[in-house]
Order: sequence, then C-alpha cells, then structure tokens
Amino acid sequence: MTSSTPRTVLVLGANGRLGAAAVRAFTHADWRVLAQVRRAPAAALPRGAEALAMPMSDPHALAAAATGASVVLYAVNSPCTRWGSDALPLLRQGLQASRRLPALFMLPGNIYSFGEAMPALLQESTPEAPSTANGRVRSQMEAELLAATAHGQRSVVLRAGDFFGAGTGSWLDQLVAKDLARGRLAYPGPLDRPHAWAYLPDLARAFVAVAAADFVAGAAVGPAAGTASNAAQTPSLRKLHFAGHTLTGAQLLRAAEVAAGELGLH
Repeated sequence: MTSSTPRTVLVLGANGRLGAAAVRAFTHADWRVLAQVRRAPAAALPRGAEALAMPMSDPHALAAAATGASVVLYAVNSPCTRWGSDALPLLRQGLQASRRLPALFMLPGNIYSFGEAMPALLQESTPEAPSTANGRVRSQMEAELLAATAHGQRSVVLRAGDFFGAGTGSWLDQLVAKDLARGRLAYPGPLDRPHAWAYLPDLARAFVAVAAADFVAGAAVGPAAGTASNAAQTPSLRKLHFAGHTLTGAQLLRAAEVAAGELGLH
C-alpha cells in the first residue's frame, strides 16, 4: 500500500513481549513506529522504530510526542495479581493519549470475560459472563472502550488465547517446558481439554493487518474485515477473535516432544 500520508503507530508498553513483537511486525510492514517505554528499550529497536522513553501517566505529553500517530496499540500488561488495582487506571491513561492524537485504539483481549460456562466455540457475538475477579476486570476494560465511543474514540479489541513465542515469560516456557532439558514436560490441567494459544509473532501481524485496513478505510474496521454483525458491535468499537492454535493438553505435550526431538533437546 502506498500513500502520501506516513503510517505511524504508537506502541504502548514496547518493552513487553507483545509490545516488542508488535514493534517488529509494524516496522516490517513499513510503518513508522513510536515505541513507548518506561526505561531504555530492552533490545535494540529495528530500523523504522523510535523509542519514546516516557511514562503513560502524562497522556498530554505522550500524545504531543506521538503527533501523527493514527493507531495506538495498547501492549501494557501488569502482572495478573495486580489487575484489580492497575488495569483500569493504566488503560484510561492509554485511552486519553489516543483521544488526544486522535487515533484508533487497539486492545489485545483474552477469553477471561466469557467465564467458566463459556461454550466450546467462542464467537464475537458470544455474551460475556465473567466468573472470576480477573474476568470482571477484563470485561470492565472493554466496557471502558465502549464508553469512550461517546467521545468519538474508535477502538478494536482483538481477543486471543494464551501467548507463546517471542521470548520467555509465558506458562508454556515457565511451566510446561520448564524441565525439558531433563526430559520432563508438565501440564497444569486435564489432558483431554482443548486450550487456545496465540503465537505472538502471528498475533502481532494480525494487529498490523487490522491497523492497515483501518488506515485504508479512514474509518472504523467494518464487518468485511471479519467482525461479527450483532448488537454488541458499534461502528466505533469492534471485537475480533484471533484463531491461533487450539490443542488438548495431550496434543500440546506430544507436539512439544516432537519439536524437542527435532531440535535435539532430549
């Protein structure tokens, strides 16, 4: 795609695993990337990316530093033990910066808000019914985006399964494959139950695709981009689902064994 207007994205939380993967994916797609970090980048940024070493607590200053950004990717994620105190205040800071630009706000979502009684197949139109404290927090975060539409904010939620890849820090490497070098794998649940996973480089490219569609359209992402047509969707808030990979525990362990064997790890 060519345009006389440079495509610029502000990635909030660029030092995190999703943030870093998004920086790479957007620069690879020839976007100008502004990588917001609280401290110096954990790794050298790719060509086409510029670090904004400043906190999110001053949305006005952040928006001024990111002038020209048409997309804000919210890759901020505090430890899940602090979601109750941190998640909403941090999200509001990101939304304020996005409104000041103004820019499309992109939020990585998960399936916590669907609760324990969720169906086997989750669609964009599946009602939310959170059954845990963290599930209610995630539902409240999406409600904040809906409320922001009254002020002209456009947003996209891209829901995905548990992350893996693009560095360490997921429970795939911290638990399942923790003792792989000693020939042991572990799985924290029933082996016959399917579980959704999202390979971070693929998810990052999906965010790029959604952002590019919005850039071309000059408006909110519409049903043609894969959203569901239902009452929960509005022209200013769209919810998409990333298919990723769904495996039972047994299938995941078998795949890990095969991969480890091919790599000579056991």
